[in-house]
Amino acid sequence: MNIKSSILIAAVLFISTILNAQNREYFEYRTFNYNKQKMPYRLLKPYPINDNEKYPLIIFLHSEKLKGSDNEKQINHFVQEFAKEKKRKKYPAIVIAPQIQPAKKWTSARKKGAFYSFSRMFNTQLSAVNALIEKTVNDFPVDTEKIYVIGISEGGTASLEWLNNAGKVKGIISICPNTNIRMGELSAKTKVWIISHKKADNTLTSSLKQNNITYQYSQLSGSPNDCLKHLPVEEIFRWLFLTSK
Repeated sequence: MNIKSSILIAAVLFISTILNAQNREYFEYRTFNYNKQKMPYRLLKPYPINDNEKYPLIIFLHSEKLKGSDNEKQINHFVQEFAKEKKRKKYPAIVIAPQIQPAKKWTSARKKGAFYSFSRMFNTQLSAVNALIEKTVNDFPVDTEKIYVIGISEGGTASLEWLNNAGKVKGIISICPNTNIRMGELSAKTKVWIISHKKADNTLTSSLKQNNITYQYSQLSGSPNDCLKHLPVEEIFRWLFLTSK
């Protein structure tokens, strides 16, 4: 590699680092108080925000690796996509990204025999997220027909709990969830997109079929240890913003 190539690569990496840092800073630092507990979260608003318009609300539930209390780690590369200049103009949205501590769990899923199953009720963490959704709807001009939950890994498993308690949520994108989940009768008919390295024929999809849930399934290539690396990002944005629900 010659000197000019080395300088060019270094310059590209430097600019990329600056842009990533800038994208992260578009997310405001916030704290939500719920039942005497504090949940840190980040908030991205459309720019400029127009109170006469309604915007999609997107909730991102991080993986177990991004747990903490720094209110930083959960703003990973995928979440930063929403803050990129071109996407922010083309797909204006309100995005909230809460963070939970390492000792906490997003999901109520528990193993029973060979399978996992959900509680019929949200745990404290998801109850707080649900309350945060309500607060955001009250505080900002949210299009209540376009409220979506996106989760990855443990967060992806937890996102599926809105099939029991949909509330205002209209769509779910579950990335690399536990697919060994057996669900009983589901109360919500929310649309679902599952993105996983595993084959589509599994316990989870069988449960969705039995409940007549409309779902889309995409199998990822690459290592199952890096779900975000092979995500169909542009497809996800089209699903969220351009597909009629």
